Amino acid sequence: MTVLAALLGALLACALLAPPAASVGWTDQPEGAPDRKERDARVPLVGGAAVLLGVALSVAFGADAGALPWPAFLGAFVLGLVDDLLRSGLPAHTKFAGQLLVAALFALHPGSGWGSPTPGELFALGALAVVAMNAINLFDHADGLVGGLCALALAGSRPFLAASFLGFLPFNTVLRRELERDPALHRTVPRAFLGDSGSHLAGIAILATPASAWLLVVPVLDAVRVAVTRVHRGAPPWVGDRTHLGHRVAALGAGPTGGALLVLALSAPLVLVPALARGDGPLLLAASLATLGYAVALWITDSIGGDAEEGSAPVDGPSLDVEPREIPEARAERSAPAPRPAEGHTAGPFADA
Repeated sequence: MTVLAALLGALLACALLAPPAASVGWTDQPEGAPDRKERDARVPLVGGAAVLLGVALSVAFGADAGALPWPAFLGAFVLGLVDDLLRSGLPAHTKFAGQLLVAALFALHPGSGWGSPTPGELFALGALAVVAMNAINLFDHADGLVGGLCALALAGSRPFLAASFLGFLPFNTVLRRELERDPALHRTVPRAFLGDSGSHLAGIAILATPASAWLLVVPVLDAVRVAVTRVHRGAPPWVGDRTHLGHRVAALGAGPTGGALLVLALSAPLVLVPALARGDGPLLLAASLATLGYAVALWITDSIGGDAEEGSAPVDGPSLDVEPREIPEARAERSAPAPRPAEGHTAGPFADA
């Protein structure tokens, strides 16, 4: 019953919140990256609120409230919500200070899944929370990617929490609206995004148990690689480009959905291997397999020209958020490479979403 309550709660919350959010301006700001976002692609940023309401409803129906790090959970949501509502987002130093506060809350109350940490472990948990929030925020570059990852990570240990993300997913993937501009192209966008409120909340949610925290392997690998690449080019790590693995796969013709599914598939060993065997060995093996799969995927996209930064036509929208179904003439018009703006509207530490 708790799983069903979480699923339906998030589903209904997303359906009810999206229309008024669009009316009052609680939406993604396409002006932040005009070359990648359609001018009328204002997508409500209600996914985080929907997930939170789904979790709250499941607790009302008997889910274990002590299983979650509630102070950090709520703090992460509020921090991201403020960032979403400000037209230019939070300043970088303010946002990072807020993340440190959320990390401290997580270290002080990490939830029942972490037992009774020692002082040294508390410090490590706080650092992990900062990494998780930024890695997941960067990872939110394709429709369904973060929601799918959280559902995958939490299905075994915190099914009611996984169900809340599943309730949001239809509005971020299959339930879409057609853009009014250039109707002949049949461009569509999701009905809702997670927003920074959702990606920060997801970063804390994925730390609900030690086992689910291992699902950070692929997001962290992608975040580190992208940040190092940007610095190597002389750009700040938070200045956006289109070199995430999901972008590279999409540039090969797989599209947003194909890019998201492939990246999610790389995390599958982190769920399947530990399910078949117990102990630390299987987790290390699973992490090694995920890392190897990520490296192979990079090599393949490099070998057959899947780097979206090197002139392949970008997919419009906040990263991969616009699903194009193009006629050949329209595709030809978009073949020229675009400039490289910051990803998303936020100018903060590692804020791609």
